[in-house]
Amino acid sequence: MSITSKSMAATAALLLSSAALAALAPNFQNIEDLEVMLRLGGQHTHVAATVTSLRVRRNVIHCGKACEAVFERAPRDASKPPMPGPQAPLVFTVSNCSLTGP
Repeated sequence: MSITSKSMAATAALLLSSAALAALAPNFQNIEDLEVMLRLGGQHTHVAATVTSLRVRRNVIHCGKACEAVFERAPRDASKPPMPGPQAPLVFTVSNCSLTGP
């Protein structure tokens, strides 16, 4: 392998390893997701008062009598190439009931 090939390989390895470090560890991603979900309770007192469970792995808050508030990841910017890094933030998408109460 020539010196140029070695230096290009070393540069590529350095760039890839630094990009991989940009990803959040799962526990930190869970904290960010949980904070987004809790904010919904802060914005809607009925949700906060009647919450029965919060499922971070499924991105759902259960409240009231069979009410679900569902979150999804914001869509990735298709104009940019896929890169390692933190996941897109959670955003509230839909609920099967009124979040302001009966």
